[in-house]
Amino acid sequence: MGCAEGKLVKWALKWKIEALGVDISSQGFVKAKPIVQARCQIGDILKLPFKNSQFEVVTCLALMEHIEVKRTDFALKELLRVSQKYVLLQICVKDNPFEGKHYLLDSTHVNVKKSNWWTTKLKNLNLEVSLALPKLGLFLIKKK
Repeated sequence: MGCAEGKLVKWALKWKIEALGVDISSQGFVKAKPIVQARCQIGDILKLPFKNSQFEVVTCLALMEHIEVKRTDFALKELLRVSQKYVLLQICVKDNPFEGKHYLLDSTHVNVKKSNWWTTKLKNLNLEVSLALPKLGLFLIKKK
């Protein structure tokens, strides 16, 4: 989710991994190569255009910080809905030692929290986190 220019889709296809990309805007992937463009589509994380359990793994990279706090639970549930096994999240967090303060420069970052906020959020939703590097904003959620 949030494929932008489709770089992860391009990488996956190179490694013969079946991949699709979704972004709320076509602005990024219109610049991508045709093979990548064919694997990307416009969609909203709050209403993904996929069947239940359609994908083994769903990635959501640098997107959750763009989702309003009140919609975060629904976005996470939607990611899990389309996943068979795992959801990999990479989230911009305030206390990431490598992040700096660049998140302040993007006005669309409406949900940048400290890592413990996300850890608590996932725990309160009773999600099984298989791997967590909270200060880097990385969480691998295993679907129950």
